[in-house]
Amino acid sequence: MRKPFGTNELLARVRASLRRVPEKTTEFIEVGDFYVDFSAHKVLVNKQEIHLTPKEFELLAFLVKHPDKVLTHAVLLQKVWGGYYTESPEALAF
Repeated sequence: MRKPFGTNELLARVRASLRRVPEKTTEFIEVGDFYVDFSAHKVLVNKQEIHLTPKEFELLAFLVKHPDKVLTHAVLLQKVWGGYYTESPEALAF
């Protein structure tokens, strides 16, 4: 990073770097007929693969990794879409 730089740019780069750090977690979760393989980016329901977009998979993975927690709209936007989308509520509209 070349100087001079603004604080906002520095924070944005730090956040982007932190998003690339892999989370320590199990490689898969299986509950009944529901199976999520995080390393292969696969979702199976009743042994049939469900095709998801990368962002849909990322959202599902985040929700599955945080069971029994109430996750606000702002938290989902921050963790799945990144800091720039916290002011864009339409990003969660499907």
